[in-house]
Amino acid sequence: MRLHAYQVTEESVDALRKLRAPWREMHRSEAAVSIATAEGIAVRLTVERADVEPLLEAYRLRADVVREAREGEALAVGDLALGTNDVVLFNGETWAEAAGETGRGDAAGQTLQFTGHAGQRSETAVAVCTTTDALVAAAGTGEGVLIRIGNRPFSLDVVSDRVTIARFLVQRGYAGDA
Repeated sequence: MRLHAYQVTEESVDALRKLRAPWREMHRSEAAVSIATAEGIAVRLTVERADVEPLLEAYRLRADVVREAREGEALAVGDLALGTNDVVLFNGETWAEAAGETGRGDAAGQTLQFTGHAGQRSETAVAVCTTTDALVAAAGTGEGVLIRIGNRPFSLDVVSDRVTIARFLVQRGYAGDA
C-alpha cells in the first residue's frame, strides 16, 4: 500500500489559532466559511485539492486570514462569542482500490476512490492519503460548531447541532471536552 499525506499547512494552523478569540460573526457560502473575531480578524475556510497520484485525488481544509468575513449566509455564533474557544482539527483518509477488489464487478485496470475517517479504509486499499477534513470549535460552555468537507466538490458543511457533533466526535475517537 502506498501512503500519502495531504494535511493542513502551518499557515492554516496559524490562521485557525485566531479562532480561539471571541467570534463576532460567521458567514457560509457553498465553497467557504468566513468567521470574524471580536478583535476584527477574519478567517476564511475553504477546501483545497491535490492529485497525490494519477488515480488518487485528495481534499483538505485551508484557512486564510482575510480582510472581511461577510461572504454568504449569516450564521449564529452562539457561545463562541464568549472566547477561550477550543479549535480541534480532525484527519480523514482517502483511498483507492482496484475495482475488482471491492466486490462491485470486474473492471480490470480501473480504480475506485473512497473517503472516510481514519481507520475506515478497507484492507484492499492500494493507495491511502491522510487528509485534514474537519474541525470542531467549542466554547467553554460546550456549545460549538463542526465544519467539515462536504459531499459536493469543494463544499463545506457547517453543523451546530450538539447531538450531531457528539456523534462525529465519538466516530472520530475524540474523548476531549469539546
